[in-house]
Formats: sequence, C-alpha cells, structure tokens
Amino acid sequence: MRLHELELSAFGPFAGTETVDLDAVSADGLFLIHGDTGAGKTSLLDAVAYALFGRVPGPRNEARRLRCDRAPADVVTQVRLVATLGGHRVEIIRRPEYLRPKARGSGSTLQRGKVSLRWLDRTPAGARPEGLTRVDEVGDAVIDLLGMSADQFFQVVLLPQGEFARFLRADTAERGDLLERLFDTQRFGRIEDWFAQTRRVAGQRLRECDDHIREIAARVAEAARVEAAPEPDDRWLAGLRDRLADRAELAREAAQDAARQREVSAAVLRAATQRAARTARLAELRRRLVDLERRAPEIEQDRRRLDAHTRAGPVVAAARAQQAAGEVRADRRQQRVAAGRRLHALAEAAADPDRLDLGLLADDPVAIRAAAGVDRDRAGALIPLVGEAQEQQRDQAALAAARRRHHRDENAAVDVEQRLAALPPRLAELDRRVDLARSARDRLPAAQAELAAAEQIREAAVAVPELAERRRRAEAAAVAATDRHQVAVDERQALVQRRIDGMAAELAGTLSAGDGCPVCGSVEHPSPARPLAAPVDAGLIEAAQVREWRAAADRDSATGRRWEAQNELAVAQERACGRLAEAAEAQVRTHRATVDRQTRIAANLDALVGLREAAAKSLFEQELRRDELGTLVALGAAEIASLAARVDQRAARLRSARGAHPSIRQRREYLLARAAALDAVAQACAAVTDADAQDERARATVTRLLADFGFGDLAEVTAAADLDAPRLAERIRTAEVDAAALRAQLADPELAGLDESDRVDVAAAEAAAAADARRAQAAQQQALVLDDRFRQVATAAHRLVAAWRAAAPVRAQERQVAVLTEVLLGRGENALGMTLRTYVLAHRLAQVAQAATDRLARMSAGRYSFVHRTDRESRGRAGGLGLEIMDGWSGLVRPAKTLSGGESFLASLALALGLADVVAAEAGGRQLDTLFIDEGFGSLDPDALDLVMATMDELRAGGRVVGVVSHLDELRLRIPRQIRVDRTPQRSTLAVVGQ
Repeated sequence: MRLHELELSAFGPFAGTETVDLDAVSADGLFLIHGDTGAGKTSLLDAVAYALFGRVPGPRNEARRLRCDRAPADVVTQVRLVATLGGHRVEIIRRPEYLRPKARGSGSTLQRGKVSLRWLDRTPAGARPEGLTRVDEVGDAVIDLLGMSADQFFQVVLLPQGEFARFLRADTAERGDLLERLFDTQRFGRIEDWFAQTRRVAGQRLRECDDHIREIAARVAEAARVEAAPEPDDRWLAGLRDRLADRAELAREAAQDAARQREVSAAVLRAATQRAARTARLAELRRRLVDLERRAPEIEQDRRRLDAHTRAGPVVAAARAQQAAGEVRADRRQQRVAAGRRLHALAEAAADPDRLDLGLLADDPVAIRAAAGVDRDRAGALIPLVGEAQEQQRDQAALAAARRRHHRDENAAVDVEQRLAALPPRLAELDRRVDLARSARDRLPAAQAELAAAEQIREAAVAVPELAERRRRAEAAAVAATDRHQVAVDERQALVQRRIDGMAAELAGTLSAGDGCPVCGSVEHPSPARPLAAPVDAGLIEAAQVREWRAAADRDSATGRRWEAQNELAVAQERACGRLAEAAEAQVRTHRATVDRQTRIAANLDALVGLREAAAKSLFEQELRRDELGTLVALGAAEIASLAARVDQRAARLRSARGAHPSIRQRREYLLARAAALDAVAQACAAVTDADAQDERARATVTRLLADFGFGDLAEVTAAADLDAPRLAERIRTAEVDAAALRAQLADPELAGLDESDRVDVAAAEAAAAADARRAQAAQQQALVLDDRFRQVATAAHRLVAAWRAAAPVRAQERQVAVLTEVLLGRGENALGMTLRTYVLAHRLAQVAQAATDRLARMSAGRYSFVHRTDRESRGRAGGLGLEIMDGWSGLVRPAKTLSGGESFLASLALALGLADVVAAEAGGRQLDTLFIDEGFGSLDPDALDLVMATMDELRAGGRVVGVVSHLDELRLRIPRQIRVDRTPQRSTLAVVGQ
C-alpha cells in the first residue's frame, strides 16, 4: 500500500479544504506530523482510515462526529484519497452522513453519505471500468486489495498510541481479544462449536438409545406380565423366556384333553338331533299334503284366467297400432303448424312490401307450390343486378383508396416543403464545420511540436529532483573523501613527526663505546636518548604515504563526480526552464489536450465533407420530389371526380332494385328462402292428409278383433292382458310339483316305522355338549393367550437385543467425541489447558514475539527480547498467551509491567512492527509500504531515540514510508520533511515543510 494524495474538507478540526501531496512529503521515506495537542494530528490518520473503510479507529468511531463543527454550511464533509492498493492506483471519495442546515427556512436536513472508487490506471479482471459506488462493493474491494480487514489495518498500519503498551501488559483474555481481531480464528472457533455440537448430538443419540432400550425392556416385561428389571440383561431375558415357554406347553396339553371331551358330547348331541329331525319332518310332510288338497279349486280358477290372457294378445296389438297412427297424425299436424310459423316468421323479419297473403292459400299444396315458383322467378330476375352491385362496391372502394392516396400525396408535398426549408441552414453549418476542420488540420503540426517541447521540459523537470539528490550525495561523498584525505595527511605528518622525535634515539642505538658521534663527533656518550614506546620506521611512513595518495585519488574522483552531477543538474534545470515537475506535467497535459482536440476536429474533415455533399444531393432530390408530388396531387383530384360521378349514377338504380332490403343479394336470398319455406308448408299439408287416412283404418281393425275374440270392449281386453301370466303358470306348476314331491317323500325308507307323536330329549344333550365346548374353548383360549404372549416376548426380546447391539457403536462414538471435545476445549487429557482457538493464537503470538524480538534487540542495544509463555495461569486458568521480557544484562525473565516508560515504548513499538510483519505475511505477503507511528517518543532518552531512529531508517531503507506523529521538538530537528498542523480558535490548517 502506498498513499499519494489526501484531501479532506470539513473533516475533524479542519473547517476548510486541506490537501496533502504525500508523494512529495514521503520522498525521503520518513516524514513527521507535528503540531500542538488537540490540533488534529491523529485526525489525518482518521481521514486515511475513513477513506479506506468508512470508519475511524477506536472510540472516536463510536462518537460519529466526523464533521467539523466550525465548517461553513456550504462546505461538504468529504475525504478524498489517492493510493496504490494491491498494485492498482485508485481514487476513493467518501462523504459521511450528517445533519446540515436547510437551504430554505429553519431547521436541519439529513445529508446522505456516499462513496465512490475509481480506477486510475488499469481495471482489475472482472471489475467494472466505471468504478464502484456502493458502500459494500467499495468495502469488499478495499479489503481484497489490501488483504486485511479494518481492525488489522488499524493495528498494523496506524500504530496507535498506548494500544500496544496495553497489549504488552494485558492478561490472557484481553490479549486474546486483540489477536482474534487481527487473525482470522473464526474457523477454529467453528471447529470447537462443531465438536461441542457433535458431542451434544452424540449424547442425545446415546440417551435416545438408552431410552429406547428401557422402553423395549418395559414392553418385554409388560408382555410377560412381570415387573420390569431396572437394568435388563441377557440372563434376565433368558429366564423370562423359559418360564413363559413352560406355561404355554402346559396350557396346550390341557386344551387337547378338553377338545377330546368336546368331540364325545358333540357325537351324542348329533344322534339325538337327527332322530328329532326325522320325526318333525314326517309331521310336516303330512300337514303340507292336507294343505294342497284344500287349495285345488283356486288352482282351477287360475287355469281359466290364464286362457283369457292368451286370447287378449292380438286385440292388444291392434289397439297399439291404432294408438301409433293417432300419434303420427298429431305429429304431422304439429309439423304443419311449425312450417306455417317459420313462413310467418320469415315474412315478419323481412321488411319487404311484396308480402304474401297466406290466408288465401289455405292448406292447398298446389297453390302453395305455385306461390313458391313465383318467388323463385323474382329471385332469378335479380341475378344481373347482383353483379352490378358488386361493381358498385369495387368503385366505392377505389374512390376511398383514391382519396387516401390524394391525402397522402398532399401530406408528402407539405413534408418535402419543410425539408427544403431546413436544408440551406444545414448546408451553411456544414460549410462552417468543414472550414473549422481544415483549420485544425493545418494547425495540428505546430501543436504536436509544442507538445514534444513540453514533454522534453517535463522529462527535465522530473529528472531535476533526482539529479539534485545525486548532486547532494556527490557533494557529501566529495566532502567525506576530502575529510578522509585530510585524515591521511594528518596521519602521515604525525608519523613523520614521531620519526623525527625518535631520530635521536635511533642514532643513539648506533653508538658504541669509543666511536664518535655522527652528529657532534664526541667519543663520549654520557646521556644517549632512549627509544620511544612505539618507534616509527620508514616502512610505516611509506605505508601512510600510500594511504594518503589513495585518499587523494578518491578525493579527486569524488570531486569529479560532484562537478559532473552539478553540470547534469544545471543542464536539466536549463532544459526545465525553471518549471517544477507538477507545472511541467500540467503544461504537457494542456498541450496534449490541445493536440487531442485538434486531432479529433481534423479527423472529422472527410466525414464533414461527405455530409456536406450528401446535404447538397438531398436538396436536389427534394426539389425533384416536390415537382413529382405536385403532378400526383392533380391527377388524384381528377380520378376522384370521375369515380364519384359513376358511383352516384349507379346508386339510384340499385336502391330501387333492393327495395327495403340492405342489398340486392340479401333480397334475392330472402325470396329463395321464402320459396323454400312455402315448399315445406306444402309438404306438411300432404303429410297430414296421409296420417288422417291411416288413423281411420286402424280404428276399423280394432272393432273387428274385439268381436272375433269374444271381448266386450277394450277395458276387458286390457284387464286380461294385464294379468301376471308367468306367475299364474308358476302357481299351477308349483302345486302339481309339490303334490308329487310330498307323496315321494312320504315313501322315504328313513320315515318307515316312525310315529310323529314320539318325543326326543335334545335339550339335555345340548346342555352337556355346550358345557364341554365352553371348557374346551376356555382351555384353547388360555393356550393361545400364552402362545401369543410367548411370541410377543420373543419378538420384543429380539428387538431388545438389536437395540443393545445398535447402542454399542453409539456409546463408543459418544465416548470418543467426548474425549476429543474435552481436549479441544482445554479440558480432560489436554495437558496445556488451551482450547484449539487459543492454541492457534498462541502460535501466532509466538510468531509475533519472534519477529518483534529482532526489532527490540536492535532498539535496546541487544538488552531485551520477548519470551512467549504457554504455562497455565494462576488458579488453573488456561495459558498460552503469556508474553514476558528477557533482560540480557541480568539473564532473567521478568514481566513486561516492570519496564519503564521509555522501555515500554520500545517494546510496544517492536511488538507493533513484528505484528505488522506477521499480519502482512498472513495477508498473502502483500507489502505494506506505508506505516504510521502515533506518539510515544517523548519517553525516550537521546540514546534510545537514536536506536529508534535507526530502526526507522531500516524500515524506509526497505522501501517503506514511515509517518511519525509527535509534538517532540527533537524529532523536528531529525526529520526534515514534515506536515505541520496549526490550530486556531476557528479552525485547524495544514502546512508542508521541507519539500
């Protein structure tokens, strides 16, 4: 992540619009945000956080007061941030929701919040080129590009004052809350919840299995009619089944004995019943024979009535024929009436003056058919006029079409006139645009040359800062090389002086007794000089001379590079014409816009020429069209007049021919329909005459048959015919058959020797048989009950055994899941006492401690390092998130709470930097190029501050930009590039220092 530009309006303490060029401020990789307490230094970090995530860190977000109270009503609260996120340069603009005064009247209205994200370089794959405007879409895009959430960003990019000091001194619970916000451990929490839920489910399944076993055991005990065992087992179940089997066997033997006795009693009862039945049968046969002999006169009467029924058949058939003839006669008369009604209805429906007087025709079929012929002749006479009527319709249609064409041609003529009126101004406008395009084409080469010159100036202006930095480095290198050369000169001169100072001792070393001194010539040497502690010989002086020569060569080379850098800078400044990079870039954009505008205008020249030619051609064509339409309008008027005269002449003749009918065709169809109706009336009249003759013949036939078969009238015939002949015949036949059957049965050998007055005691035999049957049934029922009970117990026992087997794996699974769940929740066999989530956080904390130790060791000159503890806390509470300090001077581990204020700041800063490294790795290795450190430097002594600044140099040397928020004056001297926040009673403002 790299921040380029920040603009905020009416945000926090800033009442107006403030803009910060973060690229210029962070050119050295390190800049300072300073100002008085409460001026708004932290509000700049809040603006960055709000632009990215729509919220600010800490309790300030809960206040939800982002708008400046002193901002003018017309200034909209807004934050605009240009940054590079995930390799994409974007512009994010956010406006919070707040109440503003109404434009009219008093009171306030709600200013809606809004957000937009715009791609400034290239659009990511799958993203919309026009950008994003929804809050959720912008939030998801920022998190995807950064690779971290808002909480992670607030902790690892905006290192807040006091937050990590509290984290350093926090207990396990507080430290765990922060780590859970930074590292995504929800999936491990879900694993813990899943195991806990699985354990509950397994326990519930086991309880259900146990309840099911107890329920089945209760059913077994209920089926066996015994008390249920508290803990049923195999031995209890086997004993129960054996006892029930013995009782069932005894009951089956008793049932068999009772069944044998029941069969003996039944045989005695059957013998008594059979003798009593034969005696009763003999008495019944003799009684029935007497009844038949008493009914003999009735049977003879039935024979006479059956004969009369047979003679009535032909007379009934003739009567039915007469009835059918009468029905046909009535139907023919109804048809005649219906035909007359249809004829009258047709005459009433037609408004025709040529109506028939139907009363004159009466029921004469010949007259009626003659009238029908007259109607057909009239219809035939109308056939020629039908064709003339069709021609009249065609002429009327042609007249309507001619009028429509004439109207269309007139409208087209008006439209052509309007187009002709609009074409001359169009031609004039196209002429003007063609001239403008030709002028742009002529000026385009000059504009392109100006653009090339502006681009050269921009390249030089962009190179000036880099060349100035090169010159500064070259000057510093030249000064350092000169200093090194001077040091080498001083070293050589010092060695020469020491050689001179030790020369007397060197000469004294060559003296011997009796030899003359090479200086004074004396042979006596009373006090020879003593050699120095570190004598200097010619070799040392020669080596120093070589170093001096090399330093001089380095000085000359550095001086040459300095002059070369100065010359390059002077040339670039001359080419830049005194413009800064931003001004040169603005000039390039201006010239490029001019070139693009001239190019676009010139590119339209050919198209404009073509449009002008097309407009001229259209003018010529429209004039031809106007003349053509004038001719068509005149011809159409003549055609309309001719057709109208012909239609009017034919209309009078056709009106006379159709009479009161809508058309001649309809009058002809009416005459033909009336002729058909008259034919139907004539046919109905003839049918009525035939039906009357048939009815008379049927009546004569019925009179003759009554006399032939001896009946007085039709009522007597009807009475004889209505008799139930089959029933009479059946009664006669039954009486004859019954008499023969009774005589045959009385001759049966089984009835021989019996007296109908004998009495048999069947009741005693029935009572004995019934008692034996009840005893046998009770014994059989008892046996069946015991057998059924044994089967029920066997079935329930089988289910109980199956339930025991089904519960075994459930019990084993519940035991296994319970053990695993206890371990994951930090109980049971978990020696560390840590939950799975705490274990993962402990691993992350160990990574943070390891990364932070490298920082802390350098900032404390190797004295302090972090120690991660996994021991349990007091009172058996789970550990894993302990964090202590190793003091390298004493070799002891001590709590972080024992550190001083300055030491706590160093440890907190190291912890924050280490956490940033780990979270960045967690976010997919994305490089966090920008880091803000908010306050805490005031607690450091000068040496500690030097170590911290060295750490800052390491961070920016790795390509990061570090922003320090502090009011410490010492940092103002150490960090040249600054953003100063000035505070007044009315507002806070920003100023950039050291660009």
